[in-house]
Amino acid sequence: MTGAEILDRLSAKGVYVWPAGDKLRFAPRSAVDDDLLGAMRQHKAEILAVLAPAESSAPSILHELSFTERIESGYVNPGWTATSWARRLRQLANACDALRPDRAGDLRRWAHNVEGRGGKELT
Repeated sequence: MTGAEILDRLSAKGVYVWPAGDKLRFAPRSAVDDDLLGAMRQHKAEILAVLAPAESSAPSILHELSFTERIESGYVNPGWTATSWARRLRQLANACDALRPDRAGDLRRWAHNVEGRGGKELT
């Protein structure tokens, strides 16, 4: 299993993962079983690399690209698929429903747009 596959499994369980220096943080803890936790420990460096921000060698035009164009160019979490991005965007939308319904709607539209790319690998 690769780091990206582990992140996909975590995302499917509704687990949010983020880097904190050389450590991985995640929540909710209750959604991660011992096998998945072991895989996270075994592939920690790879997961951190997937979650790391894009290299500073990105072209200066990057800030002018749309979110979808950045995904397709590989500057946003290389290795993620359209399906994993859409799943994560929907999770974020669900979390935003109570506080920012307008933002939740935006996230759902982005998820639909990204998923409409036909499952194209986003590397």
